[in-house]
Amino acid sequence: TYINTTRIARVRNLNLSEPTPDATGRPIYTGPRPFAPKYAFVQVTEPSARSLYRATTASLNVKQPRFVFDVYYTLGWSYSHDDTERGISGIVFDDAFNLNNEYGYSNIDQRHQFTANGLIYGPAGFEISMTTRVNSGRPFSALAGTDLNRDGVLRDRPVIDGQVLPRNTYRNKGYSDLSLRVQRGVSLSGGKARALLSVEIFNVLNTANVEIGSA
Repeated sequence: TYINTTRIARVRNLNLSEPTPDATGRPIYTGPRPFAPKYAFVQVTEPSARSLYRATTASLNVKQPRFVFDVYYTLGWSYSHDDTERGISGIVFDDAFNLNNEYGYSNIDQRHQFTANGLIYGPAGFEISMTTRVNSGRPFSALAGTDLNRDGVLRDRPVIDGQVLPRNTYRNKGYSDLSLRVQRGVSLSGGKARALLSVEIFNVLNTANVEIGSA
């Protein structure tokens, strides 16, 4: 699978003059605002972002009289400038004059994705089904939590070795889940009706699946 998308919408603030780097290398917006003092923000939605997705998927499907199972594995890479094609009402980049620093792993990038499901037809009418999903962690950005570059937006990232960290530098923990279901059909009213009795166990291995960070 290869998907190269251009002209993705994103919001940019036009009411900024070119920044000046401080001693750490962070660009600081201390110059006069072109539309000040009447306006603080002059936002335009422009089709200047892009994204790229590449992936290979393999599948295995087996059907036998006593059991059925399906297995899928995807190895993929997802890149983007901006992941807010829904609700494009705010600014999500760090530096309006360095939008190239926003292009990197997208919020939904997952290197490995594995899913499987199966069904076993047991004796005495019992059926045992299983679903499992294992994914690599998604990326996230380290945020300072304050407006360090004075552009009026709280999306600033730390500076390391004189450079603002690119978007989605860090990687979250992975996700895994295994769930089971056991059921048996029971005939009622001499075969005129049928009831299903089932027991479901979610997250059998009790995996924590803790996500950290922010998009």
